[in-house]
Amino acid sequence: MENKIFSVAEIERINKKYEELDERATLTLTIEDNEDFEIRIKPQLSLLEYLQCASNIAESVFCESEENGETETQYTPQYMNIALQRAVLVYYTDMDIEDADPEQLYAFC
Repeated sequence: MENKIFSVAEIERINKKYEELDERATLTLTIEDNEDFEIRIKPQLSLLEYLQCASNIAESVFCESEENGETETQYTPQYMNIALQRAVLVYYTDMDIEDADPEQLYAFC
């Protein structure tokens, strides 16, 4: 199978058509017998949202520490999993988790 070469105009046309569809998925969780919780999920992020998401993750796993008057940036891989999970909830869903308790948020993820 040969790869097709797309022009900028074709890419713009495809993107415009895709954006018009607004095909967001809805995830329904049944909490109790009579209580459903719906979460809307975005199929893609805008470039700005994608950059903000990546920046948010990076800020969570690279921490600055100061020793002897010198600032050093350290990678903290133990935060990567929760940073990724939190970013997915913030950027790919309509959930507002800014005030969520970190322990409860971790349990939810």
